[in-house]
Amino acid sequence: MMAKVKNVIAVFSLFLLAGCQASGAYYLGALADGEGEPVVVAVAQQQTQSWEDLYLVINSDLFTMDGQQQLSGTVEFSFHSQGMYGRVGSLDLRVFLLDVENRVVAYHPVMRFLGLSTRDQVSFRVILPETPNAVAYTFGYEATFADIDEAVTTWNLPSRQR
Repeated sequence: MMAKVKNVIAVFSLFLLAGCQASGAYYLGALADGEGEPVVVAVAQQQTQSWEDLYLVINSDLFTMDGQQQLSGTVEFSFHSQGMYGRVGSLDLRVFLLDVENRVVAYHPVMRFLGLSTRDQVSFRVILPETPNAVAYTFGYEATFADIDEAVTTWNLPSRQR
């Protein structure tokens, strides 16, 4: 009996590990066609860029130094989010590095927060490996907004359908 349990656990663990490995390339090749416009990557100079959609406003700086890229900035919630919801149950923000056709060549987590107010402004900073084919970047997220009697989950992520 114990051998069967060990076998079941081993098989389950293999499926779990295989799923984790596959998820690392999930968005590679996806088309960045969401609401927020891609932002041109600053190669040699630091410049502030703005990205926004219906729910978020992100101001960011990306600059390259010593073979790495540093992305830093702030996340604010749009007037729509502030007017419709009081709380942010969760926010999972990613940066997507894009090629000349707006296809994802790399992506990285930026931050994950729980229990924010829609009035909050959150700072972030992440170090990214230099990606030679990247000419632009965009943001994507999954978020849950809540008010007294409703909760809404929304996302803005690159499309894998094309």
